[in-house]
Amino acid sequence: MSEEGNMPTFQFKKLLNDDQELYKWLVTMITQTGIARVENAPKEKGQLQILGERVGYLMETTYGLVSMLMLPSLSFLQV
Repeated sequence: MSEEGNMPTFQFKKLLNDDQELYKWLVTMITQTGIARVENAPKEKGQLQILGERVGYLMETTYGLVSMLMLPSLSFLQV
């Protein structure tokens, strides 16, 4: 995170269409913060898989290529 405590934020469409933005996103997560927010992804099912395939090969598991993770409300966290 930045010195101000802000999480790095990237736009979904730009990650899909811009190689330099994708590189910046990956470098940010790997070497700087370990996490980044991706905003404005379409609400249709399968969008995470599309972004994952843009990054690399997805390996099928017992749960499929991607799986839904349901969490209880984390409203006490300020994200």
